[in-house]
Amino acid sequence: MRSTKYLSAPLYLISGLLLVLPMLDFVLAVSPMRIHTTSWRFGAEGIAPRALLTPVLGLLIWFLTGWFLEQGLMLRIIAVISGWFAVFVIAIGVSFALDGIEMRAQVAPAAATVFKFTLATTLMKDVVFLVTGLVLARSSWKCAGRLRSARQAASGAAMLMHDPALRAGPAPTQS
Repeated sequence: MRSTKYLSAPLYLISGLLLVLPMLDFVLAVSPMRIHTTSWRFGAEGIAPRALLTPVLGLLIWFLTGWFLEQGLMLRIIAVISGWFAVFVIAIGVSFALDGIEMRAQVAPAAATVFKFTLATTLMKDVVFLVTGLVLARSSWKCAGRLRSARQAASGAAMLMHDPALRAGPAPTQS
């Protein structure tokens, strides 16, 4: 039997890098922050979905590592992070839609089609990432629960095997 204890550190490290570094690149790309400017927010929210695919892959590797190594606590942590990811995507999508409505008046008539296409595709990407985050959160939570119940069932069976009354076999019958 091969040991898997040395797998967790590199896999969690790589998945953490896949999660954090694209977010850092995104923050650097949209700097300096001009949160009160509608056009800046619209642009930043428009490129955010492009920066989300790699972190989702990092979460998936993190999930698969926790599942493969049967680490229930890590699966719960992934579920919470994935849930927050979904909330983050909802906030970005709603803000992008509202900023799009506000920016629509500033768009030249010749660029209206491109603007609408950009708005629609970005919102579709947000919906896909929202569903992905929710599915990953639910799956992580359910896997952690199943690991816990499987461990409890296994420990219950082990306790039964250590019970001297059960090891002795059935009680003799009197004739």
